[in-house]
Amino acid sequence: MDIDVTILIQAGIILVLFFTLNGLLFQPILEVFEARHKKLEGARGEIDKLTALKADDLDAYQVRIRKAADEAFGKREELRDEGRAKERELLSQVRAEIADSLNAARGKIDLQEGEARQSLSAQVEARGGEMASKILGREGGA
Repeated sequence: MDIDVTILIQAGIILVLFFTLNGLLFQPILEVFEARHKKLEGARGEIDKLTALKADDLDAYQVRIRKAADEAFGKREELRDEGRAKERELLSQVRAEIADSLNAARGKIDLQEGEARQSLSAQVEARGGEMASKILGREGGA
């Protein structure tokens, strides 16, 4: 195996090309790749941080929603109780008014019944006397 000069020249050209391309092409491309990788890592870190903040905000939001719902439920129950109390009060007032009206109507009916009995009693006696006279055939009753 003879090493001739062309092989050494070609090896020299390859080494010169390698160092030249390394400095002009390969290193800048590797730097771009490294910068992109760092940028992506930074973005991933930012995404992780924002995801954690989102989770915290969501938890706080859900706590506030739960608290508001509990307050609304308590207020609704309070208003419902007030409504029921007012309803009972109004019903008792209406019942009292109805009882008073019924008592007044019964008193009026009792009074009218007494007047009707007196009136009818007098009429019954008069009619009884008339009927007795007609039956007995005399005038003037007993």
